[in-house]
Amino acid sequence: MSLDERFKGMADKVRHMNPPSDSDSLELYSLFKQATVGDCNTERPGALDVKGKAKWDAWNGKKGVSQDEAKEKYITKGQSLGLNGNYKESENTPTTISPHLLQYKKSTLQQFKFLILSTDRPGMLDVKGKAKWDAWSAKKGMSKEDAQKQYIEKVEQLIASIGLQ
Repeated sequence: MSLDERFKGMADKVRHMNPPSDSDSLELYSLFKQATVGDCNTERPGALDVKGKAKWDAWNGKKGVSQDEAKEKYITKGQSLGLNGNYKESENTPTTISPHLLQYKKSTLQQFKFLILSTDRPGMLDVKGKAKWDAWSAKKGMSKEDAQKQYIEKVEQLIASIGLQ
């Protein structure tokens, strides 16, 4: 099997895997960009784009690595995360089941009686995601009806505050 076929197979596996840690994600991202584009060819993002800067720094750190060497390192990194990079044309199913899908099925079985906090808090580079997660986790254990009442009250307050009533 050629290097390109192995790389394509591993890229497909990585796309369907559960999200790895931030450091593993950055490593995979930088190796993928180096393997497909080559040396970093864009300007470094601004100070407010923390995630973009981290991705740019990781990719720029691979400067000088050949595309073939980056493909090999990408395959090795994927294998170190427990993925098999053998590519089959008919293969298009994920190697693992997302924990979010499992939690959805669990919630469905529990007939949505309560909001269930089931996901891990987003990584340090996802500031917006962390804020949403924190707001959601504050509602842990609240009944669906109570959450709906709070939502309606909040919407009514916002409408009144901007004078639409």
